[in-house]
Amino acid sequence: MAGEWYEIIIGDEPRLVLHPDKIETGGIATCMGVGILNHRTRTGYLGHYIFWDTSSEALVDRAINEAKKVGDLEVALAGNFPHSREDVASYDGNFEEVLESCRAYGRWALQMVKSKGITRIQNFLEESPSEDSYEMIVDTEQRKIEVIKEKFDF
Repeated sequence: MAGEWYEIIIGDEPRLVLHPDKIETGGIATCMGVGILNHRTRTGYLGHYIFWDTSSEALVDRAINEAKKVGDLEVALAGNFPHSREDVASYDGNFEEVLESCRAYGRWALQMVKSKGITRIQNFLEESPSEDSYEMIVDTEQRKIEVIKEKFDF
């Protein structure tokens, strides 16, 4: 049974899909993607957030509230840091300070998911500048979250 295929981009509202649908986002570079799959109900959630945006916690909370058991959930986190010092100029900050701020944000996101009792976590949050980006697909039909690393297309 083939379902619908949906796509979101950074800045879109997080989206929920039901079996047998799929949802994806790409170009997760200096931002963060959060994919959630409820293995029991085959419900998928996906958000694409700019760094320092803590509203991703609301998506995690929604998935937990809609699940019978937190153990039914799997979460994938993916994201990078600024690719270069030039990227930091848009943040009006010192390169090392921005990097540490990004690392702290990544640690917050990972700890936030763990603190809610979720144990199935795919962690693709980068610790160092990279020229890679990610694509994330939440596939309710195949019951999987796929995270694909690719070269960032400048």
